[in-house]
This record gives sequence, C-alpha cells and structure tokens, in this order.
Amino acid sequence: MNVTGENYHLVEQTMARIGVDMVEIAQLARLVEKSATFTRRTFSPKELGAAAQMTDTRRKEYLAGRFAAKEAALKALGVGLTRDFRLAEIETTSLSSGAPRLAFHGKASEFAQQHGVYQFYISISHERQFAVAFVVLLSDVSQQLIDCLRIRGIER
Repeated sequence: MNVTGENYHLVEQTMARIGVDMVEIAQLARLVEKSATFTRRTFSPKELGAAAQMTDTRRKEYLAGRFAAKEAALKALGVGLTRDFRLAEIETTSLSSGAPRLAFHGKASEFAQQHGVYQFYISISHERQFAVAFVVLLSDVSQQLIDCLRIRGIER
C-alpha cells in the first residue's frame, strides 16, 4: 500500500510524518533572557547544560535550533502545542559527531508510543538570523488507520 496525504506518506505498514519549523534566533534569545519560567518549561536540563558551555552567540543559535526542533516534532506528531505535555519533554541531544538526536520523555513519549512512533530523524540548521529544524517520524500503521483511509477513498 502506498498512500500520500497532508503531512504523511504511507508505505506498506509504515507512515512517515514530517514537521518543519523556523525560528528567529534573536527573538528566542530575548524570550530566554526575559523569562526563566519559559526557559525551564521549554528546555531540558541536558539542553540547558550543553548551552551553558557555549559562547553567547553559539548558545543563542543552539537554543533557537532546539526550539525549532521541538516545534517541528510537535507538527510531525500532528498535535501542535495543544497537548498536555511540556516542550522540555521533547529533548535534543548531540551525538559525538555533533549530529542532533531527538528523544521523547514523559507524556510526549507516551503519546508517541500510542501512535506507533518507532524511529525519528532530525536535522537542524542555522543561517544568519534564523534556525530551522526538520523532523521525520516513522510509525507503525494499524489496520484501523488503513481501513479509515480506505473509507475516505484513499486506495493503493
């Protein structure tokens, strides 16, 4: 079965969902400086610890990229900020190569598991005044979803 829709692509029993977000680095930096509550609710202790080791310019880029990644992940999950979990539950870390890695915790993890998410990919980039992130989530597709798509007239 090969089906394409709004922000998903279904191949056999796997659905790929995508999300992308772009953030103005200076605007996020102002928000982080202004509100410790926003910062604590948005970024995990690991993310804040990594940011604390960076120069001022690099820290601003890093946090803007991580914020964009969280927003892109929410879009890929199809929920936006309407769910009952905090952005800090969506965490980005870095591999030794510097490549970003995405992890879900708490209610975000529960939601991803309930929706069959088994793998995710992330890319973050910074250019001048903007940071952008792109997230791809792969999930198992239940027969119920396949039936729902067929009912709507979406066939092979």
